Amino acid sequence: MYCPNCESATLSEKEIITGLLVKECSRCHGQWISSSKYEVYLNRRDERSEKLMYNEFSHENGDSLKGKICPDCGHILVKFKVGHGIDFYLDHCLRCNGIWMDANEFKVLYSHGLHDELNKVFTTQWQKKVRKDAHQAAMELVYREKFGAKYEILKDLREWMQQQKNRSIVIAYLND
Repeated sequence: MYCPNCESATLSEKEIITGLLVKECSRCHGQWISSSKYEVYLNRRDERSEKLMYNEFSHENGDSLKGKICPDCGHILVKFKVGHGIDFYLDHCLRCNGIWMDANEFKVLYSHGLHDELNKVFTTQWQKKVRKDAHQAAMELVYREKFGAKYEILKDLREWMQQQKNRSIVIAYLND
């Protein structure tokens, strides 16, 4: 089994958290989680007391635009943005449901409590929320640029307006 990132380095088995075996690349330290191993891990979560098999770590977003091939079945991996405060993508095989993570990404997911929720990242509902959050962040930047220092005042006014029962009368007054 070859690394989808390095394409030539082999992957060797490693336990990254109590009960979760992955295949790790000796060169780039990316990790492959097969669907069956992850399922076993999830099914045994009530039996285990978790211990992350890492010390301190740092993470730099190393996502590349290069397509990756599934090391299990040979299909192309599809990128899914994690979102929810995490700024990287997971590579997912739509055929065998395996997951490729670049070095240290599992540690970041673990620190956000998402290590038991990886399959949710690939759902329509999750991805809609990721897109909605990205849109809101982009609009926030636009408004900050347009209004400058007054943006905070406008945000407070907007929040106050949303709490008013007679909001339409207040809007009519402002428009008059």
